[in-house]
Amino acid sequence: MRDPLHYISLPGVVERRLHVDDQDPYTFTQETIQAFDDRLGDQNRALGETQKPGYAGYRYIARGVPVAVYEQSVREEWDEKRWNQWLEDPDNRVFRVSRERL
Repeated sequence: MRDPLHYISLPGVVERRLHVDDQDPYTFTQETIQAFDDRLGDQNRALGETQKPGYAGYRYIARGVPVAVYEQSVREEWDEKRWNQWLEDPDNRVFRVSRERL
């Protein structure tokens, strides 16, 4: 494989590399690299503490979900149940703002 094509979607935050198959130039793998602020979890927790529990109006549920996860959700056509499953996973709690059960 030759050197990947490299482009930046959002300077300083998201960059992508396309690895093209030499045998089939229409086949490629996209690598997405995203930088996160180390304080994301603390910021989301603080934002969640300012929200009123059980508030029926507009509220933050999640913030800072990785671009690759969002793109996967579009490809796979995630519904609300699938998003809730991803957000309820303990490995993804850093992205949660609301601590209420979804």
